[in-house]
Amino acid sequence: FTTLYLIKTDEGALLFDSASYDNDARDYIIPFLTELGVGRTELKYVFISHNHKDHSGGLASLLIEFPDVCVLSRSPALKEKFNGYKVYSPEHGEIFLGCLKAIPIPGHTHDSCALLDIRNNALYTGDCLQFYGICGNEDWASNVGILEEHFSSLRMLEKLDVDFIYSAHDYYPYGYKYIGKDAVKRGIEACREPLLRLKTMIENNSELSDLEIRALYNNDPSKPTISAGVVGARRAVVEKGISLE
Repeated sequence: FTTLYLIKTDEGALLFDSASYDNDARDYIIPFLTELGVGRTELKYVFISHNHKDHSGGLASLLIEFPDVCVLSRSPALKEKFNGYKVYSPEHGEIFLGCLKAIPIPGHTHDSCALLDIRNNALYTGDCLQFYGICGNEDWASNVGILEEHFSSLRMLEKLDVDFIYSAHDYYPYGYKYIGKDAVKRGIEACREPLLRLKTMIENNSELSDLEIRALYNNDPSKPTISAGVVGARRAVVEKGISLE
């Protein structure tokens, strides 16, 4: 369900995210690394895009196999949980392995952070960017609770002018990878679209509750559905009169 990335450099390798469960690491990730010849000396970092279980759940098993690896995470909770291991919070623009630049992009969570490979201008985001949503039986459209920081992150990414974005999930209708500047532009616009649509619904239906707005938004079965929590976060910004666009 969650796409991971192994990024190789002349100075060693970095694993982007750690999947969801201990058995993910034991049964898939570690054998994969072994097959590629990436051992304890080659794997320098495990980068955790944010401390949600589907991205950090396999970390404990990875650390058993790679006890000396440095974990890069901006989550204080994750650092506390893995006290005794090397856990470091990357700063904006800090470079690892000579070519991998940390780019914090809060919005989905406070600790959300992307990684930019300056060799090919490719940005790895996990699901810190919510590209419209995931179709299914869950409320996974634009799962963003920190609206002001989210829109600020999107404006910052537009200025970066990256050539590729690689995400963690199969976002409707774009998939998990965005190849070329036009695709990247559409992807970033897709991050805004549900929240702009939601703003209009809230403004035009001020008498409706968050649950009722959610039902109105989710009325189209062909599109990803949104949670009442996202409605509430969007309503709070609307009621403050803050312009995000």
